[in-house]
Amino acid sequence: LKCSKVGFVVKHHHPRARALALELAEYLLKKGKAVHFCTESREIEKELASRLDSKTRKSLNLTEKPELVQKTDLIIVLGGDGTFLS
Repeated sequence: LKCSKVGFVVKHHHPRARALALELAEYLLKKGKAVHFCTESREIEKELASRLDSKTRKSLNLTEKPELVQKTDLIIVLGGDGTFLS
């Protein structure tokens, strides 16, 4: 599986989900992947951007949730209740 663009949907008011999203996204960015947070996670994106150098920050994006499917290879959902929707 070649995955160069990763999207995140995060229950941003859930502290553990927020912390894990920051950790995973920073790791992926440092590995050269593009990261997309849905617009509801704007505060997480801003916090992460403040930690990054300007070159890495260029791979960090805010994307409308419906567009994540077209703009990413993989979407990670954090902080849900475990329900799978199809």
